[in-house]
Amino acid sequence: MGPAATAAVSILAFLLLPVVMLGHVAAQPYTYTVQPNTNYPFNDIRPSDGPVNAPACGNLAYGDTSPTACETRCNAADACVGFVHVADVNCCFLKSKLEGQNANPSCVTHLKTGSGSDV
Repeated sequence: MGPAATAAVSILAFLLLPVVMLGHVAAQPYTYTVQPNTNYPFNDIRPSDGPVNAPACGNLAYGDTSPTACETRCNAADACVGFVHVADVNCCFLKSKLEGQNANPSCVTHLKTGSGSDV
């Protein structure tokens, strides 16, 4: 291959690098299956990080948080198999087990699935 061809291949490789890099974006370790209007009232856990909002949510819930923030906390807790987000008070209850399911229009349960999960 001559110098012009080598230069062309180098330029093409440089231009394609961002496209190749997109294929190597780190995958999230877990996904979540959503169960609207569903609560699992027991088996609450709380990992060591993050603020607790005792007045509105009780001692085992995170307050003022979105479902995305709840996912992050659940992903960080080895024992977490999912969480219940209570929209009325914007609280997140991480769960070690999902047992005793009941209907509750204020709750949305997120079941942890995907690689690394024992759910």
